[in-house]
Amino acid sequence: MLTELHGKKLIQWANSGEGYTPPMRKINAEKAEEETAKDDLAGAIKAIDNLATQLASNGIDKKVIGDTIKANFEVKGKPSANYNAIKDIDTATKVYKALKDLEVKQ
Repeated sequence: MLTELHGKKLIQWANSGEGYTPPMRKINAEKAEEETAKDDLAGAIKAIDNLATQLASNGIDKKVIGDTIKANFEVKGKPSANYNAIKDIDTATKVYKALKDLEVKQ
């Protein structure tokens, strides 16, 4: 049960200017970096998907879009148009830029 004494201590603390600093969790920097990379990769793949859809709706042949992706992405040494299988941000960026070049040429 709270008493008047608790209230006085609370007022003293509030007027002291001292704040409450919650305890900080230790974050594994490597794990945090890995999670960020996954988020970046997921965002890049989504951007590729959106751009490929936009290009197709703007009249660029899907075969041309697929061939552009294949020219910039391989799975087990073979060209692939399956951009959802991209595992690294550098490849995703390369594919996205190639598709952007298609958009400019349009």
